[in-house]
Amino acid sequence: MKRKTILTIVIICFLSFFSTVFAEGLITLSIKEGDIRDVLKMMGEQSGINIVPDSSVRGQVTLTLTDVTVEDALETLLKVYHYYYEKVNSNTYIISQEPLKEPYLIEVEDGKLTLVAQNIDIKRIINDIARKGQLNIIYDQSINGQVNANLILVDIYEGLKSLCSANNLLLMEREGIYTITTGMVGQKGRQMVVNYSKGLLSIDVKSGDLTDLLRAIAEQSGIDIVLFGGNHQLVDLKLKNIPVDDAIEMILSGTRYTYKKVGNVYLIGDKSINSPSSSLLIRNEVIHLRYLQAEKVPAMLPNIFPATNIKVIKELNALAVIGTQDDINELKAYLEKIDKKIPQIVIEAIIIEVSRNENNGPLYKLGIKSDAQEGSTVLLDTVLGKLTYNSVIKLTPEFYIHLENLIDQGVVTVKARPKITTLNGCQAKINVGTVQYYKTTTPAGDNNQQPQTQYQSINAGITLDVIPWVSSTDEITLELHPNVSNLGGATSDGPPQVSQRQIDTTVRVKSGETIIIGGLIQDVKTDTVSKVPILGDLPWIGKLFQRKTTNQNQNELIIYITPHILDEENETITPEEMQQTIEDMETRYNSVVGE
Repeated sequence: MKRKTILTIVIICFLSFFSTVFAEGLITLSIKEGDIRDVLKMMGEQSGINIVPDSSVRGQVTLTLTDVTVEDALETLLKVYHYYYEKVNSNTYIISQEPLKEPYLIEVEDGKLTLVAQNIDIKRIINDIARKGQLNIIYDQSINGQVNANLILVDIYEGLKSLCSANNLLLMEREGIYTITTGMVGQKGRQMVVNYSKGLLSIDVKSGDLTDLLRAIAEQSGIDIVLFGGNHQLVDLKLKNIPVDDAIEMILSGTRYTYKKVGNVYLIGDKSINSPSSSLLIRNEVIHLRYLQAEKVPAMLPNIFPATNIKVIKELNALAVIGTQDDINELKAYLEKIDKKIPQIVIEAIIIEVSRNENNGPLYKLGIKSDAQEGSTVLLDTVLGKLTYNSVIKLTPEFYIHLENLIDQGVVTVKARPKITTLNGCQAKINVGTVQYYKTTTPAGDNNQQPQTQYQSINAGITLDVIPWVSSTDEITLELHPNVSNLGGATSDGPPQVSQRQIDTTVRVKSGETIIIGGLIQDVKTDTVSKVPILGDLPWIGKLFQRKTTNQNQNELIIYITPHILDEENETITPEEMQQTIEDMETRYNSVVGE
């Protein structure tokens, strides 16, 4: 009785002292004939270390230690009394009287898995996880191998997935039932997890074989799949809650394979037109174009549409396409974006020539307001000896009335007034000119060859090249190239002299605005001889009855170019509108003539 009382006092003193000293990280022990399991329990509770003794640990111990760590105290106690221990992790020890073969610990609590294993059979681990985690797990009997793992409080599903991935096993889940197979045996560093629930797939694959993945999807979802050829290509993907059709399309989109669904069966194979499965997976279709020229379309297509799969049918303005249904649908969507109605532009041009000589300087103006008025627009002024104008203006109906009036007075000459319609981006060419022939003679050669005379042609006149571009803001960019050529005096033998005036420019205007190009000046010198009839033709004294005058003229060419975007839907005009327009023009004309 006395002995028991002393042991109780010693234990109480030990607990009080241990808990106080441990707060500082060191303990001092003084135990005499204490139960080892009680001592280990107290040390574990006070230090927070997991100490797990097996059934072979029993008996009494006596131990005195001063200012040592908990780990040192535990190691000393076990060595003195010949116990074996294994440090499983930083705060877990397993203790036994027999030598420990391999450490093994598995616990499942609140969906969290703790697994400590070294060289433990994988089947044993799977069975223990299923039993302690209350999971339905089916595994292939061919699974074998030893597992080394150290998982502390991880999600049980993530732990099971990591376990299978590390051991090259395929994990699948359907309606709460897990299946583990050897579908990836020998493929180190790869993982494949396929779950199917309520019609949706969740997939997590790392360097997985495409064939294995498709077969796993078929097994999990219950769909029928026919695989043509060896679809052995590695894929990496992670999808969550995706319908089966969308998942298969996403998986195959980055590969050379495609699929076709016939009823409830998925046919999967190489989408190349030369593959054995092409007759089942590839189809032909003719796509008719509305506005684009079929022969120009292949050059417009991105590289994702192989040129070998597209043939041009010029007679139908169509494309014959061969490919998968997805490829054809994608091509149709692209063509829908570019096969739009091309705008048409009406180009109106007025080319006038103004002549001025040193004896003629009256004031002529082609415009509405005087240049002395504020906001005036002076388009033609011969008093200043040059033309003054704005580069871009808006012509009013009065302009055309003044122009006709000045033409009647002989002040200006209209060289051309063409009007042409062209498509956006296409060249419009206006050519108003004459063709003159001249004679060339080839001298006589040896062997009594006679001289040869030939007639050659040469063109002269006005040429205007215009390329319009319509922007998304309905502004028109014009590339302009006017060229004016005049024939000079003819020679007795050979081509005549040709003078040219030309400009190259690019401008941007709004529909209905007018571009004015000037500065095409030509100096013309004319010699005129007048004489008295009969007397002026007499030899020697005829010059006394002749008079020679020289006129110096300066001609300047002005070009007015007005582009309009053709509104094909609203181009009609009613008879009433036409009649009103005529009456307005007559009123303006009478007012101008009256001035």
